Amino acid sequence: CSWHGMQVKATHFIHGGASALVTPYLPVFLSQVLDMSAGEIGLISAGIYIFTTFITSLLCAVVDKTGWVRAGFIGSIGFAILGRGSLFFSSEATDLAYRLGLSHATWFWLLWVYIGLSEGIHGASYTMLDTLTMFHIDKSRYGEYRLWAGAGWALLAFAIGFVYEYVAGLEWMFACFAAVMSLNVIIWSFVTPPRPTASQRNEAPVSPNTVAGETDGLDDTASVGADSKEEGNGLAGIEEEGSEERVAEARERK
Repeated sequence: CSWHGMQVKATHFIHGGASALVTPYLPVFLSQVLDMSAGEIGLISAGIYIFTTFITSLLCAVVDKTGWVRAGFIGSIGFAILGRGSLFFSSEATDLAYRLGLSHATWFWLLWVYIGLSEGIHGASYTMLDTLTMFHIDKSRYGEYRLWAGAGWALLAFAIGFVYEYVAGLEWMFACFAAVMSLNVIIWSFVTPPRPTASQRNEAPVSPNTVAGETDGLDDTASVGADSKEEGNGLAGIEEEGSEERVAEARERK
């Protein structure tokens, strides 16, 4: 595996692992730290999917229009770091909101929007990463690279549970996410793997004479000429067969 291939695999491992530091434990944090009810946790979970759907569609449309895939990926995880990382202070922010006179319902819906936005932008980064990966690898080996995201998720999701239980509180998961995901910002801000050639991507090279899906006219002409030649040979054979029949008939008349 080349150095740049390792870079893409490391990106998937970091992205999957960093996501696992928060996503499985977010409902537990909302219940134990912010004292939300099961219904409120359900609303926030549903809101995350709603925001992710719209934000992913919007950001991907911008990237498709501009072609800024790398910038879109860096930007999406950058905003996710800020959004998720700042939830480290959500307990203190909740106490401050109540001291300022905000009702529980008002503060809940403010959190609903904020968490939805931060999680939605983070969700869009998955699509950005997949698109970025397809630009830099042989497409037939995509599963080999995507596997590293699953490995990072499985490893860190399991290990970090013991850390939250016995070493640090659940609020530290946001700081851990920000620290780990920042590695991907650093990697893609300063190093970009070269795009592989057509042969490396298992794609047929595009002919310089190929325009808008049409083949070179010379090739078509050659093909037509070959077909005409074959047809001519066939007619000559038919004529020869006809001549032999006429000779035989003349001999029989004599």
